[in-house]
Amino acid sequence: MTDTISLEPILLEAELIYPSRIICLDDYLVIYNRKGEDVFTIFELPLDGKSFSAGFRGNGPNEFNQIDEKSFQVDGNILELAEYDGTIKRVVPSK
Repeated sequence: MTDTISLEPILLEAELIYPSRIICLDDYLVIYNRKGEDVFTIFELPLDGKSFSAGFRGNGPNEFNQIDEKSFQVDGNILELAEYDGTIKRVVPSK
């Protein structure tokens, strides 16, 4: 038995320069950008190419500094992660 998978290209409105991780939440596809100003590029599922950004780099309470890429945990539409200093942060996509 052979299954056929058909693929359709989707034009992304966001430019992904250094994507490091792709995380699938219940209703979103989250791209972790290792470099650049925006830490996360988020696409709503099903994909239509439109995206929004979340998270900035810095040392403030709502900013990201040194993310431990191995710490990513998914719980529904929440992405939980840790910084190298042990700080736990949550990313909750919302437009």
